[in-house]
Amino acid sequence: MTRDTKRLVWQITAGMGLWGIVFGTAGFFLAPVMGANPVSVLGGILLGLGLAELMLVHMAAVAELAGKVSHPEEARKRAAAQIFARRLIVFGLLAVIAWKVPQVNILAVILGILGLKAGAYLQPLLFGKKNKNNEGRKHG
Repeated sequence: MTRDTKRLVWQITAGMGLWGIVFGTAGFFLAPVMGANPVSVLGGILLGLGLAELMLVHMAAVAELAGKVSHPEEARKRAAAQIFARRLIVFGLLAVIAWKVPQVNILAVILGILGLKAGAYLQPLLFGKKNKNNEGRKHG
């Protein structure tokens, strides 16, 4: 991966970490109120965040590989195949976790996976990109 892509992955990971801290803490304390095991909820969020991190790294790698292909249609096909494979693996893992690992709260796993989206939304807020030539600056 390029340096910029690695930086972006780390920035999104930081947002995911913030998401995990907020919802992990809230889930840990609110789980007994909702009749769930706090450790199960916390474990689910951590497992979901781990899956989200793997998805993020895969997305970054696929985006870079697609950018290196000279023909746009070929890049689109390769990326679509990788997206399908990633979704199939994640949904398969969710099914296995829900079926075989009752110690982990599956809703908390899904909430942890949603941390990927939260991390992407938090990235510009946490690491606002400053324009080198001050394009966004008002003159007057």
